[in-house]
Amino acid sequence: MKRCLAVVLAVLIPACAHDEDNIVKVLPVSIADADYGNGHPLVRNAAQNAALEQAHVSAVNAWRGSVGLPAFAVSDSLSAVARAYSEHMTLEPFFSHTAPEGGKLSDRIILACGVPMIYAAENLMMTSDGSAASVLAGFLASPGHKANLSDTTANTLGVGIWFSGSMYYVTYEMVWR
Repeated sequence: MKRCLAVVLAVLIPACAHDEDNIVKVLPVSIADADYGNGHPLVRNAAQNAALEQAHVSAVNAWRGSVGLPAFAVSDSLSAVARAYSEHMTLEPFFSHTAPEGGKLSDRIILACGVPMIYAAENLMMTSDGSAASVLAGFLASPGHKANLSDTTANTLGVGIWFSGSMYYVTYEMVWR
């Protein structure tokens, strides 16, 4: 029996990260693994299943193309933050857009990457079927999740998946950079 729980979040963050030329800073190309002060993961570069994460990226971008939307750029840094968040949810355990340490997506990006985002949205799913087709179908069946995937404000995607017990914890991070 397939079990699934999904949550959606979209936030607008004030444009406060500008350089001298008044241009919004971008995510770093890569970031080192990092933990919160309590040892819980903040950034994880090593995927449990890189092929599965790539299948999710491909499925999302194929769907976006089929509805006339541009493909997301993919950020390894954002995927590392998403992956760590999926892992983090298995360790506590919790399932929420707010970590037990109090950080939301925008806080995690600032802490991990040092860069505030203008726009950030997050889709979470905990499911026994972590396939790209199943997760994408679940997100598209939810108006809030679909809105995040359809939003043209976001142009960059990070996907992180962590498997624990019999469940996949899936995190999609969508930002404008």
